Amino acid sequence: MKICKNCGRQTEDDKVRCPYCGNLFESEMDLVVRRMKSDLQNYKQGMSAPVAPAPAPAQPAPAPAQTAPVRAEDEAWRKERQEMATTIAELRGEVRAMQGELGRIQSSHAAYPQPVYMQPVPQAAPAAAPQEPAAAQPAQPAQTAQPAQTVYMAPQLYAPAGAPVYAPAQPALSPAETKSELKKVRSSNRIVLSVLCLALIAASIALFFVSWITYTVGGEEFAFRGFDAVLYAMGKGKGSTFEYYLNTLISAGAIPLGSVLATPVRYAVRYGILVYGVLLVLGFPILFSLGGRFIGKGWHSAFAWLPFIVALILFGLFFLVSGFGSITMGFLLGAAANLVRAIFLIFYSSKVDWKIVERPVAQKPKLPQQPKPVKVQQKKK
Repeated sequence: MKICKNCGRQTEDDKVRCPYCGNLFESEMDLVVRRMKSDLQNYKQGMSAPVAPAPAPAQPAPAPAQTAPVRAEDEAWRKERQEMATTIAELRGEVRAMQGELGRIQSSHAAYPQPVYMQPVPQAAPAAAPQEPAAAQPAQPAQTAQPAQTVYMAPQLYAPAGAPVYAPAQPALSPAETKSELKKVRSSNRIVLSVLCLALIAASIALFFVSWITYTVGGEEFAFRGFDAVLYAMGKGKGSTFEYYLNTLISAGAIPLGSVLATPVRYAVRYGILVYGVLLVLGFPILFSLGGRFIGKGWHSAFAWLPFIVALILFGLFFLVSGFGSITMGFLLGAAANLVRAIFLIFYSSKVDWKIVERPVAQKPKLPQQPKPVKVQQKKK
């Protein structure tokens, strides 16, 4: 008996197709193809076999009555040839149909699991008990045949030996599982300019501790630093060269219009140096820009130009009091460092650099929905 894999019904062994659904049995396909190939080979051999020429008749001319059998044989041969050609065309059509059927069966096997029928295994009968008299034996009902059990098994695909094995591709995250976020990016422009500005601030503060002014009184040379103004403000610079510069050189008879300008110039020099030092220290918040994220361009630019402006005012006061020759290179280089720092900060980037970052989002498990209560309306009597 054969079992059709399409409808699952049983049929006889000599059937090529299922009489119920018309499905072609795979086991019979090879047999049909071999038969068709053998018929086609026999036909080709018959067509290619040479035909022996008939011996010439000894009679001078055939009678009209003898041509009738020859024409009948030719017509029979033509009919047979036409029938063979028709048979070959039918065989070709059958081969194409079977190839299409085979492809459909293979695709259906790969897509859906096929049922496998398993017959129940008969169990061994228990040992016979001693028989009792016929009158004492109760009538037992006849056992009915158990139906066949259907077990569905998934098809298994086997690769040939030596064939490469590919791992299944991991499913990509769907757009719902990722979230786009804007992230602030470090700016290389701010990092480089911050390093340069810090170096210039450090140079200006270092030059704050060198001699700024050298002056001569009575053939003796004196000098003071910018830090001496800080010591004088703290009450530790009495009798120093800075105090002597304020009280002796900035006087009514030492500078032009001294009766009017002496006191304002004295206070401007005394407190102007202190303001200059404080402005240099206030430029240190540029340290926060070393990471490239903090901007603060307005703050940095303000405390680069302000020290330069104060240094320019001090330069004019020193030139008025003691002349250009008394101003040292330490003061001039410190003021120039502030100017260079202010020029660098013109190219300081004030834009926030953002970057789109895709981050996976953990999906919350969905709770099973509870069925809504159904209200039953009772009919009024």
